[in-house]
Amino acid sequence: MLYDDMQILETAENINEAVAGYDARDEARICRFTKPDGTCFKGKNCKLEHILLPKDGFTTDKEMVFKEAMYSLILPKVGDIVTILITAYIDSCNFFANLVRTPISSKGYVGDQELEELMRLINTPSTVRTYRSMKILPGVGEIVLVCPPTLKKWFRAIVRSSSVTNPHNGDSEIEVFSVDFGDTFVVHLSAIRKIEPHLLRLPFQAVLCYLDKYKYKKNCDKLQYKDFFMKNFYFHNFRADILSSSLPLKIHLTRFDGINIGEALVRFGFAEVSLVDYNPLEDCPIALS
Repeated sequence: MLYDDMQILETAENINEAVAGYDARDEARICRFTKPDGTCFKGKNCKLEHILLPKDGFTTDKEMVFKEAMYSLILPKVGDIVTILITAYIDSCNFFANLVRTPISSKGYVGDQELEELMRLINTPSTVRTYRSMKILPGVGEIVLVCPPTLKKWFRAIVRSSSVTNPHNGDSEIEVFSVDFGDTFVVHLSAIRKIEPHLLRLPFQAVLCYLDKYKYKKNCDKLQYKDFFMKNFYFHNFRADILSSSLPLKIHLTRFDGINIGEALVRFGFAEVSLVDYNPLEDCPIALS
């Protein structure tokens, strides 16, 4: 107990934050001489806010939070042929990908220039130093910046759930979904920062796709497929023939040498031919349109 108390005191900026977990700024913002009519004896010379403090003791502080990007992603049209970069998977026939519209070479793959530039900006040391830590748990649906210890890179994410795992020291687990790549992570509050408006100008880039005429083979070895995915699909580029104009994108996927990905997955035992059009929309963690 004593060790946990010392940790809290060392990380807190003042006694209010150490005791309550948050340092309310009401007394610094609000004039303590405020009258019921919203004025005080100083008149126009008083530069503080004039509102009555709630009797229940709850703070009136407000923090700006964001739940979406400033612009929606423009999806390709039916019949378009686009280059995609696969970034995460749900199963062998359902995965997240980036649309590569302005190609730029990166480490072993071709990415989209706008997203690559945003990732460089987000992870520039001078930019990282400006990030504001979060004093309280973010809300479900809130857009944040996150840096999982395993990746050591910052990226944009949406909060899917949060819970306090240790009420004594305030430790927590927060599940986040990467809006640009489609991965899901569970992190502590210390790995999360507030996002700034200028980092939300680029639409969210993770696009849910599914293979036309194929479905995941349920009895296949999941560990074998994970290994197969990481070696052959993860951050690999492919040619996608667009067969739907809304999310999730129905696509016909091939390598650039013409190999049909659906047929290849069937040969390796990770997929099977589907006689009906399987749409995984209900399983999508986030609406991107």
